[in-house]
Amino acid sequence: MSYYKERLFSKIALRENLVTQAQMEECFEIFKQRRREGVLITIGQVMLERGYLSREEVERVLRKQSQTAKIQKDLLLGKLCVQNRFLTPEQLQECLSVLRGSPGSRLSKILMDKKYLTSDQLRKVLLEQREWIERNWGDFEVERDLLVLAREGEEGASEGSLGDGDVGELELRRERDARKETLLVGELALRRRLVSPEQLRVAMDRKEALKAEGMEKNLAQILEEEDYITREDRLILEQEVLISSPRRDLIKNFEILERLGRGAMGVVYKARDLSTDQVVALKVLLPRYSNDVKFYRRFMREGYIATTLDHPNIVKAYEVGISEEYVYFSMQYVEGETIQSLLDRQGCLSVDYALRVVIEIAKALECAWRHQLVHRDIKPDNIIITREGKVKLCDLGIAKEVAPGNPRFTPTDKIMGTPYYISPELVQGEEIDIRSDIYSLGASFYHMVVGKVPFDGESTPRIMVKHVLEALVPPHERKAGVPLEVSEVIMRMMAKRPDGRFQTPEQLRLELEGILGRFGEDRDE
Repeated sequence: MSYYKERLFSKIALRENLVTQAQMEECFEIFKQRRREGVLITIGQVMLERGYLSREEVERVLRKQSQTAKIQKDLLLGKLCVQNRFLTPEQLQECLSVLRGSPGSRLSKILMDKKYLTSDQLRKVLLEQREWIERNWGDFEVERDLLVLAREGEEGASEGSLGDGDVGELELRRERDARKETLLVGELALRRRLVSPEQLRVAMDRKEALKAEGMEKNLAQILEEEDYITREDRLILEQEVLISSPRRDLIKNFEILERLGRGAMGVVYKARDLSTDQVVALKVLLPRYSNDVKFYRRFMREGYIATTLDHPNIVKAYEVGISEEYVYFSMQYVEGETIQSLLDRQGCLSVDYALRVVIEIAKALECAWRHQLVHRDIKPDNIIITREGKVKLCDLGIAKEVAPGNPRFTPTDKIMGTPYYISPELVQGEEIDIRSDIYSLGASFYHMVVGKVPFDGESTPRIMVKHVLEALVPPHERKAGVPLEVSEVIMRMMAKRPDGRFQTPEQLRLELEGILGRFGEDRDE
């Protein structure tokens, strides 16, 4: 993948002396790793997270990037017009001169105003331009990044809850969010060639007509009703909107403040519970899962069980519910840093610290297993260190209930595990129980002390196959300084067959506490 847009952003930041060459390269490696893990993130967000750029500096670079993108797109459009013999080189130079004198204009409009192109010719070259960009530059829509950054900035500047006198402001926010959503759906539908410009205009006109009659429908629904797109297309568009630019009032009784991250099943937002004025983490399922009745029912049942758990090492689950077409799960909002973030910053953790973290997560799994719950997605990104230094396991809202003596597997379960930490039985669709979580915790432990994941590969399927078939290199052989007994514990946690692992979290915890105690004795000596 070329990541052209991200490379351009990096070059501008470097040229403006906002980052050093080393910082740029470091951030690009983190960006690529996060993308490989399925995290939708930009290089600007990485630089912001690392503290190398301020929000204002990211916006400044994005605006310069946007200007450069427009120039490059117009030059490409002109070149394609000449190649198609719709335009002579002299006519192109004439139009480019006009464009230079009108910075806010676009080449396509100038060409049409001068009647150098017909509508059909313009559609043809715009399609070729889009295909060329997707093939050579990938995602090059800088304007959307600016929109997301602006939204986050607005939300950060107005985190206080709205009072009774702010009803007008709330309505303005809703109207603005609805417009953003409509524009994003239209942009995505055109970019993916799901609809023609004419079909989009028809759908937009119908949306406005419905609004005038007091009826609200989102653009994706209208496109489906007009038979311009399929149901699957609609779900994909709604998913992109949910990820990129959600409405503040997406979920009833909650105000979306900012996006925290996304996983295989949904998006997690920082939100305000309007009934309690409490800031929470709000997980919203992606539309394809919300629209699956069987999955929805199971999620609601298992989510309810998760709300009954009360343990100091588990992020507290508050509520599971449905708002219009979206299924959501609210939980305690924890200020802190994930183990993944620590690994991104430090490379690896000290064995002593990693031991303490894994012991605390084992305690959390003990509590979950007492309720017959299996997490299914233990990974460094789901382990948080609070500002007070406490270790907490999050995302138990997607845990699976397992009846004693009757573990069940469904195809949906396979998507839960992150490839770098997934258990062999989850890969193969076999029965799962708490020993699957012990494997994933072992893979996370491995990453903590070695600084590298146990198995890596060019694609998710290859990584998953390695968990099943490839022998694990012992941690102490990959990283000097990892004690043999710690290495042996990790190897046992990651045994290919569940029978070869620690059989319960308690058994694992006791073993680790013994090792940690001996560590303390060694230091005293």
